Amino acid sequence: MSSSKSLSDKVIWLAASHDKERRQLVDALSYSGLAHRMRTYDSAEGLLGQLDASNAYPGLILLALSDGEVPGTLDILTRVKQHPVLRVVPVIVFKPADSACDTLECYRRGAASVIRQPLGFQGLVEVMRIMENYWVSVSPLPELRSS
Repeated sequence: MSSSKSLSDKVIWLAASHDKERRQLVDALSYSGLAHRMRTYDSAEGLLGQLDASNAYPGLILLALSDGEVPGTLDILTRVKQHPVLRVVPVIVFKPADSACDTLECYRRGAASVIRQPLGFQGLVEVMRIMENYWVSVSPLPELRSS
């Protein structure tokens, strides 16, 4: 059931509009050894702009949600899941624990997982390690090719 590939072989797209949140996620990914193939976006719109422009498709998409961006995040989920190639890419949503964002709606729109924050730095590192194990050993990510 294990795979010789690792999540670090895949490109990870990360969208987070708040600098502090983006840095914390990037640091946790780096600490876990997963940041060397990452593209970061400072907004949902920035990531959306790459959906059709990119030739290097991600293996995983991470979205850091803040309350003011719920519609934008839900738009990303909808657009990714409608994209002919990217619809199979897992989207992980990080949201504040007290967020008004409807977790059920994130899943309805195609989120593979919704993770509540704040976890603290060590909690985020542990989540990244669990992600690596899950998306490599338990449920391997697909190899994407443009259609």
